[in-house]
Amino acid sequence: MNEKTRAARPYFHGKPVRRIAGRDDDFQCEEAKPFFFSGSRRTGILMLHGFTGSVSHMRPLGEVLRNKGYTVMGINIPGHADSLEALEANGQDAWKKACEEAAKRLRASCDLVIACGVSMGGVLSMILAEEKLVDGVISISAPYGVKQPVMKFGRAISGIKPLIYWRENAERAQQMMQGYDRGYAGFPAKSASELYDLIQEMVRNLDRVACRVYLIQSKTDDTIPLDSMEKFAGRLQRTRTAQLEDAPHMCTISRRHFEQVAALVLEGAAWVEGTDPGDQ
Repeated sequence: MNEKTRAARPYFHGKPVRRIAGRDDDFQCEEAKPFFFSGSRRTGILMLHGFTGSVSHMRPLGEVLRNKGYTVMGINIPGHADSLEALEANGQDAWKKACEEAAKRLRASCDLVIACGVSMGGVLSMILAEEKLVDGVISISAPYGVKQPVMKFGRAISGIKPLIYWRENAERAQQMMQGYDRGYAGFPAKSASELYDLIQEMVRNLDRVACRVYLIQSKTDDTIPLDSMEKFAGRLQRTRTAQLEDAPHMCTISRRHFEQVAALVLEGAAWVEGTDPGDQ
């Protein structure tokens, strides 16, 4: 990221962007940089972050997987870990293309490729499975639909409300792992509609998914429809589900829940590989 982009980041169309407690928009640190960990196994895992987030939300899980011998790749989806203007300029087509290219790069060095995504990253993982570009999916906090009307009508309101902020959460800084909660304080209204359209595409084509999908969701996730995991499981051919108790939406960097999430991701990877002792 050049200095011009770096200087523009706290602004959106010339107006300053206010700060949200617990969210850090400094993307120059190591935690927010894309990563590739070469492993001893022939299974590669592609880590995909969520809407307005960054690869930092997936890096701790990536390190756990690397320590178990997996080859792991984490990317910043176009428009993320950059500036709000960049997010507005890069929509679902750019997001899908980057994920497709990453899956193909991972395939070049691995026999088996698994997509592991949180929130929007879970949606993109499902789309990769619909396109037969991965051999399995580990979906974390993925939405089957949207709760907030703004996600559907973002383009219509963008002229009067171009930027929408995430809800303030004073406890977020204490809930999340220090140094890894790096993302935007809000999002362009137009980008919300891009996310809505992405989810709709995934839902339309979900019957094309033939691979194994391991679903993880919190019982108290207040960001996505709570019946998301149930709806996924009802449409997909081969699934396993795991529910978290009282975990936040971004459970991949939750101090309290990280070890449990990591154990579930490892279980999901083993199940997709066919190396889980309890596999059927």
